[in-house]
Amino acid sequence: MTQPPESTTPPDDQRHVANHNLIWSRAIAAIFVLVIFWTIMREIKNAINPHHGIIGATHIFVAVTLKTPLERYRIDYDDYPSTAQGLQVLLKPPRGMEKNWGGPYLDLTPPDKMPPDPWGHAYRYAYPSIHASTASASVGPDGLPRPRQSYDVWSLGPDGIDGTADDIGNW
Repeated sequence: MTQPPESTTPPDDQRHVANHNLIWSRAIAAIFVLVIFWTIMREIKNAINPHHGIIGATHIFVAVTLKTPLERYRIDYDDYPSTAQGLQVLLKPPRGMEKNWGGPYLDLTPPDKMPPDPWGHAYRYAYPSIHASTASASVGPDGLPRPRQSYDVWSLGPDGIDGTADDIGNW
């Protein structure tokens, strides 16, 4: 006698487990998609927010972009520019230093004028620093170690008033 062919459909309990696993995997995938969507939307919102982008770009300018030109100047003259010389010395030589000036230290257009901050105010510069920590020690002309003070570069921020919470500096 021939046996009836075996059924190719799994028993009910196996189908139930398979359906249960399918539902859970789809639920986890849906949650994953929602998290990704939420993250992307948050990043788009931050990118579109002009205030956030301007403040970030200003901080990068004062803390990162100006660091290399100021360090190059320090290497050439064994010190940072004085507060009186300001950042302008990175673009054109001060009176009396025209022959030995190693600049321009900062490549800008126009080449002889420091751009204003995004709110139209001049960037501020102070040396020695009022806010930043003391940088590593250096050796003075007499060969003895001396502490090298750092410098401050800052924007007055959106309110245009010095010393307020919205100032954006390298400290």
